[in-house]
This record gives sequence, C-alpha cells and structure tokens, in this order.
Amino acid sequence: MGFVCGAVAGYALWMLAVRLREQPRLVAFTPAAAPQAPIADVVPLVVPEPEPEPEPKPEPVLRDSELRLHELAALRAELVATVDRRALYSMAHDRGLPHHSLFLLSPGQLLDAVLAAEALPPADVLPSADTARRVREIAAEASERHQWFAAQDAASELDAG
Repeated sequence: MGFVCGAVAGYALWMLAVRLREQPRLVAFTPAAAPQAPIADVVPLVVPEPEPEPEPKPEPVLRDSELRLHELAALRAELVATVDRRALYSMAHDRGLPHHSLFLLSPGQLLDAVLAAEALPPADVLPSADTARRVREIAAEASERHQWFAAQDAASELDAG
C-alpha cells in the first residue's frame, strides 16, 4: 500500500513540474517612458445667479357663498362629532323618514337625510343665506335633542343607582 501511494505522489509531482515548465514566464513590465496624456485647461464653471423669487400671488377673494360653504362644512363636521346618533335619528324619524331606512345609517348619513328631508342642498353646493340660516336652525335643534338625551341618560343613572 505504501508503494502505491508513493508512486501516485511521485507521478503527481512529475506532472506538476511538467506543467510549470510549459507555462510562459511572466516578465515584469517596466515602461521606459510612457507618453503623458495632455492635461486639459481648467475652465471655471459659470454658476447662474439665483432667480428672484416670484411675487406671491394674492389670495383669491372668497365670495360670501364660499365662506358660508366652509362655515357650514365645519358646522356639519362638528355636529357629526358631538351630537348623539339618537338625536339625529329622532330628527330624521320626525321628518317622516321610515325606521327601516334609518336603522343602519351613520350619524353623518342621518344628518344628510335630515337635511335632504328639509329640501336643503348637499354639502358640496354653494349655499344661499337662507340655506345657511336653515342649516344653523337644524344644528341648534340637534344640539337641543342631544342635551335632552344626555339629561334622560343622567336621570336614568340616578334612578338606577
């Protein structure tokens, strides 16, 4: 076994020596005098001056109906956020809207249903002064009903406790 291993190792060394002799030798390359590339002239870049800031555009003048639209949108958002759903539901029911169509509506949808029952335009239509007055009256009614329901809840808690 030792003889076979020695023969294989000798053969491998002999093949390695043959390959090393066949490969060309690398000669270190030292350039005698490489031509230098021409150096470019340094040209300063032209930096443009900053443009003057444009004059601020004047704010567009809002018409009265646009102001009322923004005011009523804020009023509607406040009503939906603060008024109890029961108050809006009872207002819609009192205006003749059937129970089955109101049962699953959100507070915002109930408010829209009340305003539609009063024949008032939707929230995205520029309102007239009369429309704005009527929406404010409905908002006041919704706040009163909310307070009434809050008082009823407080009274029932006192009776229970």
